[in-house]
This record gives sequence, C-alpha cells and structure tokens, in this order.
Amino acid sequence: MAIDSLKKTSNVWSLITFPLFEASDFDSDFDILCVYILRILAREVFYVKTLERDKFDCDLETKFKTLRDTNRLKQFSAHIQHLFESVDLIPENSRLLLNAWKDFLISIAKFDPFGLTKELKMNISEDIIDSLLVQLRKPHVDNNIIAIFADILLTIFDKWKETCIESPNEWHSRVEQLLKCIEEVKDSLSFNVLNSIETLVIKYLQFFTNDLNSSEWIVYSAKLLNQSL
Repeated sequence: MAIDSLKKTSNVWSLITFPLFEASDFDSDFDILCVYILRILAREVFYVKTLERDKFDCDLETKFKTLRDTNRLKQFSAHIQHLFESVDLIPENSRLLLNAWKDFLISIAKFDPFGLTKELKMNISEDIIDSLLVQLRKPHVDNNIIAIFADILLTIFDKWKETCIESPNEWHSRVEQLLKCIEEVKDSLSFNVLNSIETLVIKYLQFFTNDLNSSEWIVYSAKLLNQSL
C-alpha cells in the first residue's frame, strides 16, 4: 500500500530513476543507486503486466520511451560488461548490480513494456554472451556470476531470437566458443550452469536447425547434454 501511495505522487518516476538517465559518471555510487532503480523498474513491469492493467503511469511510460530511443541502455550494458571483464575478484556491489540487471532484462524480455529496438536487443545480447565467455575463460570459475549471465542469455535468446541476431555466422562462432569453453571447465561448473547452457543449446539448435551441420557442434552439444544429465 505504501508503494501505491508513493506512485500517486507527481513525477515520482522521474524522482526515482533520474540517476539512471542523468548520471555522467558510472562510478560506485551510481552502481548502488542503479541496483535499486533497476529492481524497482523490473518489479513494476511485472506488477503491471501480470495484473493485466491497461498501461503504465504516464511518467513511467515517458521514461521507458527514453530508454528505447536513446543509447542509455547500450551504455549501461557496456558498463556491466566492463565491470566484469576488468577484475578477477568481483566486489559485492558489482554482484548486486548484475543481479538487478538480470531482473530488469528478464522483465523487459518477457513483457516487452516499451518495444525495445532491434539494435538494442542485438547490442545487449552480444554483450551478455561475450561477458559469459570472459567469465568462463578466467583462471577462477565463479559459478554465481556465470549462472547469472547464463540465465540472462537463455531468457533473452528465447524471447529475442527472431530479432537479436543480424549475422548468424557471428552467433554460430560465439556459441561454438561457448561450447568449447564449457568443455574445458565443465568439471568446475555447477549443475544449474550446465542446465542453463544445455537448454540454450537445445533452443539454439532448434532455431538454426537448417543452418547447422557441423559434426563438431554435435559433439560439443552431446558432451554438454551428457555432463548436465
């Protein structure tokens, strides 16, 4: 009830989200603020869409349109990618931010509240799979971080596959690299990670069933399926 009362305040969404739109420096303070902003936005999308309400608050709709029509989400996605490729020991604040980013991306992938552009879907999808590859190649396997990136990738590929892939060959190369990385570190990966990647591979093979005929693909896929069962 408290949040419902708060949402009746004029320009409440501008007040809640302004750091996400206006901050010029992506520093640690910005990251902490965005943890809360992204979680609030994700929950609002879920709340409105699951209750089958007609539309979002006008102020929030304006914010969503800004996210759709500017490069802010592209910048933020690149920021997340940089955070997790630049250090081996991931600070807690960055982990919290990644979890919030996951909540936000999954909510907009499932419910499509503001018609994300094809270009943004492509940018975000490529950033996620590239970040997952970086994590799998690190000397120390962090299953928690890898699981989050894998879950995001599974969801956004499932929901965006018709629009997020411009160059199938580039994606085939990325997924083949992913399978090779999994093969190299599979003994260190959790069941949840393997299960997410297994599901992704199945969906990927189904989507590109007419394009993929490499025996190497089949070998990697079979090994992964065997490891996760």
